[in-house]
Amino acid sequence: MVGEAVSEVARATGLHLVVDASDSSRPLVQDWTSSSGGLDPTPQSILVGWATPDEVPGLAGRVAGLGGSSASASPLTGRWSWSTGQVALDADYFATLNARDVEGHASGRAVIMHELGHVVGLAHVDDAHQLMAAENLGLVSFGDGDLRGLYQLGQGRCERGSLDDPWDPAAA
Repeated sequence: MVGEAVSEVARATGLHLVVDASDSSRPLVQDWTSSSGGLDPTPQSILVGWATPDEVPGLAGRVAGLGGSSASASPLTGRWSWSTGQVALDADYFATLNARDVEGHASGRAVIMHELGHVVGLAHVDDAHQLMAAENLGLVSFGDGDLRGLYQLGQGRCERGSLDDPWDPAAA
């Protein structure tokens, strides 16, 4: 589900996103309210993990997932850019999806797509026909408005020193 959701967000934004499941030891953070979002400052990484409401209190109630990112100012230009993000998924909710059929898989993928939408910069919308609505009423794919927003986010300029635009100080 994660790989499929990442592919959908990459396709919609044009961003180069790669799933690297090599680091299973990084814990999800509980404090999403600090100025850095409480996120590990490893540049250009998104941590996706499963947790319980005891581990990530924001997952309490009917919340299937949380997603967000943090930004930092470039020491070279002073411009702010995305630096890292996190998606916390409710382990119990996803365990029940595994017991279901294709519908459960599609629902889980939609939750992950929604949360990755937050990571790349989308907020909740009031339109129930969009996957980025605060409450999903059964949608399993991005709506037209979601796709327009994701496309616009993908048109942003890469900061020097990013993986897409490496900066060589000797060439300056």
